[in-house]
Amino acid sequence: MRATRGTALSLILLLVAALLAYHNSFSGDFVFDDESYIVKNPSIRKLWPLWETLFAIPGERESRPLLNLSLAFNYRLGGLNPWGYHAFNLAVHVLASFLLFFILRTALRWGPAFSISLLWLVHPLQTESVTYVIQRSESMMGLFYLAALYAFILGTTPRGRKGWLKASILFSCLGMLAKPVMVTVPVSILLYDRCFVTGSFFKALARRLGFYLALFSTTLLAAGLMLQAQARHGTGTWFTYSELTPLKYAALQPGVILKYLKLCVWPHPLVLDYAWPLQVAREGVLIPGLILGALFVLALWATVAHPRVGFVGLAFFLILAPTSGFIPLPDPAFEHRMYLPLACVATLATLAVYWALNKWAKPERRRLILCSAFAMLPALVLGVLTVARNLDYQSDAEIWRDTVEKRPANARAHYNLGFALLHSAQYEEAAHHLKKALALKAEYPDAHNALGLVESGRRNPAEAMKHYREALSLSPRHVDALTNMGGELSRTGRFSEAEEYLRKALEANPAHAQAYNNLGNVYFEQGRLKEAAGYYREALALDPALEEAGRNLGQVLLMSGHGGAASESTTFGDR
Repeated sequence: MRATRGTALSLILLLVAALLAYHNSFSGDFVFDDESYIVKNPSIRKLWPLWETLFAIPGERESRPLLNLSLAFNYRLGGLNPWGYHAFNLAVHVLASFLLFFILRTALRWGPAFSISLLWLVHPLQTESVTYVIQRSESMMGLFYLAALYAFILGTTPRGRKGWLKASILFSCLGMLAKPVMVTVPVSILLYDRCFVTGSFFKALARRLGFYLALFSTTLLAAGLMLQAQARHGTGTWFTYSELTPLKYAALQPGVILKYLKLCVWPHPLVLDYAWPLQVAREGVLIPGLILGALFVLALWATVAHPRVGFVGLAFFLILAPTSGFIPLPDPAFEHRMYLPLACVATLATLAVYWALNKWAKPERRRLILCSAFAMLPALVLGVLTVARNLDYQSDAEIWRDTVEKRPANARAHYNLGFALLHSAQYEEAAHHLKKALALKAEYPDAHNALGLVESGRRNPAEAMKHYREALSLSPRHVDALTNMGGELSRTGRFSEAEEYLRKALEANPAHAQAYNNLGNVYFEQGRLKEAAGYYREALALDPALEEAGRNLGQVLLMSGHGGAASESTTFGDR
């Protein structure tokens, strides 16, 4: 009974800590990739047919169907109100902390188990996986990773039921559908079996061969999804990223991982987009490589001398292996990749402190006070830092302003800040950052396109079209530049040229709502209202949140004498 009360109290305290640390995340807006994968993602507008909802997500995240399904549920419940999306993210994070606590309680006393779970829960390094909505794929993967491990633990206890092993396989499948980095969970479970249950890999495989065959086969699901996404979109995964070979990418990772470890201990500065340099001097590779190699060897040695500690150390490297190994990714460093590995660091650090306290703080009462202080004081500091970091995610402009301050040589950060300022009609400052992006990266078609929008907002059509042409000279199938060029030509009365550009945009992307809207404008300006209405409806079918298309359709219907339908279409577009 006392153990049950202690567990219930622990879960309540973890929930309260999470709410305190993330209470101000609910007011945050969609940022960065949230725009394309949530706001402009038509596949989340419906839950049926389920297959389309699961696999219609654009880009490389097509390999994460469970992510898209979760976004569709959010949209069904609250449309594009960010509050519900943040609530879902926090719920996933809290459930993951509960599972971490349960796993730790199987091997540790209440004090260390609770301390580790609390520190992991409120650490500001987690904000990229919790406050940044689209990175729920990382926290969902982490949740199922922990669920698969805990189900295995329950299935291998003396009174454990075999159904738990089946549940472990199911959770592994769900994790693969959330994010392919789940692929290391079978190895982690086998390692846990060796270190905590059977004592050897041979015995583990001999006792549960069928289970491990099924568990390892779940990795085929992740591999298939990634290959499908790569074949359809040409994404930079599976050794195909053009700017980095596997060896060059692996050479960068010791420095990246040491940066992660530093942020675990001293989480400042936290940066959304590090723009990690793809070329590093030899000494920048050698020294971090030697340090990280020593840590890896130490973890291997510990699996023999102290298997339980060794498991935690090797699990850190295992979980990071898909993103910090040999498979080249466009961005070598992102904080969300430390979502689960942070639990390993927190575990080892906490165990080291508790070992020291048990050694030197002999009186029981003093030891309890020191243990409580170790859990609560750092957690309080980390929680305050998390609250502060959440403020940076309040808007696209805020998070990119923060990134530019911390990484002034980051061209992508300047571009995104400029684009965010453009949306709020702050043209002067937007132009400054967009030009800075071009100074840092000369061949940057997105920046030219955004500068075209700035000049269009300033009512300088000639300058706007000049930048659109620059963007198209660098990227002839740049859909936004084609669309915006068509829109600008339409506004200056050059309808045939405008239509030509817009048709090219739709050839490049048949689901581009803004291109349909601009094409509707071409016909509207020529008085061809019926054709214009058709294109506006097509735009709204693809993007119900495109307010401009809703207003345009409403105006056409009013001019055509359909007042009731006009009112309905305007509401539809503003939703």
